[in-house]
Amino acid sequence: MGIELKLTDHELPVSPIFISFLLHVIEGLPFEGAQWGEQLSEVMLGDQHRIINEAADNAKRVLAHKQGQAAIARAYQLLLALLTGDVDTIKTSSLNSIS
Repeated sequence: MGIELKLTDHELPVSPIFISFLLHVIEGLPFEGAQWGEQLSEVMLGDQHRIINEAADNAKRVLAHKQGQAAIARAYQLLLALLTGDVDTIKTSSLNSIS
């Protein structure tokens, strides 16, 4: 007996905050003043609406770069590893794999 799960980026899209972060990295935008989620309380900061509204356009900019494509693919690969308990993939994870 087997179970097949199929989640596409339609059902589980990349978060607007992650897209914003990748855009800063790829395009060399300054991080000073960038407002994402507050890590301790997980409350979104005031810039949330702007980041969400710009997400579709920012995603196009990120996906236009090989580094952006690789980072998103790697995020989904790690999500699958977490969901399936693939510890080896998680152990060997490296940020260098997306450069």
